[in-house]
Amino acid sequence: MFNCAKIIITTLPKTKVKTFVNRLLSKKLAACVNILHNVESAYWWQGKIVTDKESILLIKTTKNNIRSIKNFFIEHHPYAVPELLIQDVKGSDNYMNWLKQEAKK
Repeated sequence: MFNCAKIIITTLPKTKVKTFVNRLLSKKLAACVNILHNVESAYWWQGKIVTDKESILLIKTTKNNIRSIKNFFIEHHPYAVPELLIQDVKGSDNYMNWLKQEAKK
């Protein structure tokens, strides 16, 4: 198995998604990004419960790219406190080989 990760971003506005995803892919920081639009999020913000329509990105990449994605994310994300979660992943050998090949920077 390779050292692969899934990064979850659930605070990206729909208007910013395609540009953000295209930049990640063109820089070879990710092999694949799933985009889930119109997710309703409820969260605490500045002492109040807020609800928003947002998008979720599921970014499949290698652990070697995590730092670059974090830096890219901080530089390009419009929110003051965006969510970025990282999960270790395992999968079929064929998929992991493909992921490793495509997420080379």
